[in-house]
Parts: sequence; C-alpha cells; structure tokens
Amino acid sequence: MNNSAHDVVIEILNTHQSDRGPAPGLVNAESSDAYVGYFQSFTGMQWTVQFFDNGGRGILRCGSAGWDNGLEIVNGVVPPLPSILSDVRMWLAACYLAATCDPDKELTFLEIECEYEDDHGS
Repeated sequence: MNNSAHDVVIEILNTHQSDRGPAPGLVNAESSDAYVGYFQSFTGMQWTVQFFDNGGRGILRCGSAGWDNGLEIVNGVVPPLPSILSDVRMWLAACYLAATCDPDKELTFLEIECEYEDDHGS
C-alpha cells in the first residue's frame, strides 16, 4: 500500500434527511490553520466543528439542526444550543483543547430551554 501525505484519512457519509441541507464537506487543507472535528452521538446525530486562529473563533454544525445553521463560537463562548448532550459537550471541549493547545482555556456554554426534532427517530 502506497500512502502519501495527501491521502484521505477518514470519509464519513451524511446520515441526515436531504431537507437538513447539504453536508459541510470539511477539508483540513495543509495551508489552513483550521482544526476540524467530527462527532456522531449514540442517537446518530452528526456534529462538525472547525476552529480557526488557535481556537479564537469557530463554527459548530449539527445535521439534525440543519447543516446550514452553523453556530459561531467566539473566544470559547458557545451560543445557546438546543438539547446539547453531555457527550457532545465533552467532545467539543476536547476539540477546543486540541485547537488552542492551552489546558487553562475552557468553553462557556450559554443555555436555553428548547428542543429540535431528531430525524433519526430517537
């Protein structure tokens, strides 16, 4: 097997209905300063995050909420999210740590009370 530095490491298919918008198709290019993360919850919800500027800003997307509805993360503050589960919080915190390389920086989650439809029947 002949591997090069530019081979795809992982390719994940979108499991959400087409009315949730096109999947983000993230690529972490060699020339980019972006950190890219992916998570799939036990209920099948797919999440992506991209952090830029060493974690100073980022964009969080969830297929169940609609891929086009990205939420901006600025200086570690996560905007209010509907029903974000603890496993997603832990994943996002780990991504933020990897993007910032600073264990003293932590995410702040702003809270709201609402639900959105899970298109996986959970």
